[in-house]
Amino acid sequence: MPVSNSWWFKFPIAIGLTAAIAASAYGFGIANKAPASKLQAADLLEQGFSLRAAGQLPEALAAFEQAIETKPNYAEAYTAKGALLAKQGKNSEAVAAFGQAIEADPQLAAPYLGWSQVLIQQGKFMEAKVVLSQARSTLKQQSDTQQTGVVNHLMSSF
Repeated sequence: MPVSNSWWFKFPIAIGLTAAIAASAYGFGIANKAPASKLQAADLLEQGFSLRAAGQLPEALAAFEQAIETKPNYAEAYTAKGALLAKQGKNSEAVAAFGQAIEADPQLAAPYLGWSQVLIQQGKFMEAKVVLSQARSTLKQQSDTQQTGVVNHLMSSF
């Protein structure tokens, strides 16, 4: 399948997949309605996912940022922030957030996947393959065959 037909179609799915991987890996669902000052970082992250799902993107971003303020090395919150910024087309900010997530937890595969998606959108396919191979390596170490298969599928798309 030509590159233009395969990766472009899968890119929006993959961006959503990054957020879904981050959310599902940590069991997040319905938002907590407590005041932000009383919420723990995980509650703020959960709230951000719920707000994002409801289409309230500025509020979701604020929740992710509050989670990061509460817990500065919260890789999952940086990943969620990166996925949201990528969805908004703020690629340089998204890459920075994914980089912070990787710095906080190099064994978390989702930020590698998100970063690769930004690179794919920018047409930087060779760079994306390098980042995807890092994601695949991380997933293999964790024996996550399902998500490894998703990464392999994305890598074979271009």
